[in-house]
Amino acid sequence: MVPRKRNGAPNSDPSGGLGPGSALARAVALHLEGKPKDALRELNAAVERGEDSPEIHSARGFLQFELELFEEAAKSYQRLLEVQPQHPTAPFNLAVCLEKLGRWDEAALHFRKTLSGNPEKEDARLGLGVCLLHQQQPEVALGEFDKYLARKPNDETAMFGKAVALQLLQRYAEATEAYERIIERNPNSEDSLANLVTIGISTKNDEQVRRYAERLLTLRPFSQTALEGLATCAFAAGESLKIAADQRFARLRVARGAHNQIHVQTANDYNAFLHHNLRVE
Repeated sequence: MVPRKRNGAPNSDPSGGLGPGSALARAVALHLEGKPKDALRELNAAVERGEDSPEIHSARGFLQFELELFEEAAKSYQRLLEVQPQHPTAPFNLAVCLEKLGRWDEAALHFRKTLSGNPEKEDARLGLGVCLLHQQQPEVALGEFDKYLARKPNDETAMFGKAVALQLLQRYAEATEAYERIIERNPNSEDSLANLVTIGISTKNDEQVRRYAERLLTLRPFSQTALEGLATCAFAAGESLKIAADQRFARLRVARGAHNQIHVQTANDYNAFLHHNLRVE
């Protein structure tokens, strides 16, 4: 939470707002003591008194983000950009907050602004790719993930994003290969296994559905995707397997009742939410 000096503007406080006894100095000290809520209270009080420096808004946004107050953090970074339009990290930080809030269009706009000023900012490219998936632009997203993977070929989040984009584009063979590469590195990737099941359902590949559904059930015994996949295979195999299918659906009803907080995946749900843990700077 180190304050940054204002670019191209005079700063009446030569310490950058960290003069002895200043609200920012007290907030930094409290944060270092592991008291982020107390630190934020200091900064909130400063803003209420009319303090409007870039340093105050930057530190305030940082603390709000740390406390998962994403709406408030976004407002702080928006104000920071009003006070200092050329602030070096504010567009990226604002984009991350907006992404956390699911405001994909706005987040994408600010990720693009970040990349226009710093094309080497790979985290912004990754964030943009995620936003593009949510904006139903998988082909454009695929390009961003490919650029990211050219520099960081083993990043699992980007690998998963690319696989989702390929799946949404119905390039199922390539998507399957991409998910399988993830599973080679991380055998416990439930999302990859679930999406391989949905691809198997879409392509009527019962062997693929069974293989990955059974693996998924060992990790998540009440996975709705896995149970529906196996039931679909049972019905497809004919009436002689109806009992097996009924058993699968019975387990599925139990899963729905007992695990209603689990994210549901179906053939139309590609779990593109990609929790890649971008953080503000």
